[in-house]
Amino acid sequence: MRVALTAVLDGVPDALARFLDHRLPLWAAGVIVCGLPLGSNLWDQFRLRQDLDGARNAMFDQGVQRASAAWLAEHGAHRPIVVTFYATGAYELLTDGVVRPIYVFPLVRHSNDGRYQPDLVATWRTLLADGGPEARYAMLPLGENPVEAQHFDEPAIRDALSQVAQGERVAVFSNQRGEPLLEVWRVTPRPTLPTAGNTNRSTQPATD
Repeated sequence: MRVALTAVLDGVPDALARFLDHRLPLWAAGVIVCGLPLGSNLWDQFRLRQDLDGARNAMFDQGVQRASAAWLAEHGAHRPIVVTFYATGAYELLTDGVVRPIYVFPLVRHSNDGRYQPDLVATWRTLLADGGPEARYAMLPLGENPVEAQHFDEPAIRDALSQVAQGERVAVFSNQRGEPLLEVWRVTPRPTLPTAGNTNRSTQPATD
C-alpha cells in the first residue's frame, strides 16, 4: 500500500507528500490510491462527453446523424449521395435499412501524398447521370473535420457539384451549440454541353 501511495504522491509537493505518507492511516491511503485515479478518469470522461456533445463535425455527433437519418426516411430520400466515409453503415442502422446511401468517398478521395487528385466534376456528372433527369439528394459536410480534411478536399467537392448540378439546400443539421455540421441538397443535373463537332446546337453554357 505504501508503494502505491508513494507512486500516487509523486506529483504532490514534498512537504505534503511526507505528511500524507507518514501520518495517513492505511484506510485513508487506500481511498487516495483508488480515488485519485478514478476521479481523474471521471473528469477526463466528462470532458470527452462535453467535446462529443459539442463536436464540430458529424462524425462524432450522434444527434446530427439520427436527425438526418429521420429526415431522409421521412422525405423519401432513400438513396442520397454521401461523399465522406463517416456515415458508412450509420443510416442503414438508424433506419432499419430504409435509407441506403450511395457512398462515393473512394471516388473523391485524393492520395495521402497529394499526387493523385480525382476528377471531381466528371465524378459528379457520372453519379447524377445514373439517375436520369430526376432530382437527387446529396449530403455535404459542414463544420470542421481534421480527419477527413487529410483525405478529401471538401470545398472542391462542393464546387464541382455546383458546376454540374443546380439545386437548393433543403435541410441543415446542427450540434447542440447551434453550429451547422451537415446539409442536404436536392440537386438536378444541368444539361450537358454539346460536343465540339455538333454545329446545329447552341454552344452557350446552360443557365439556371
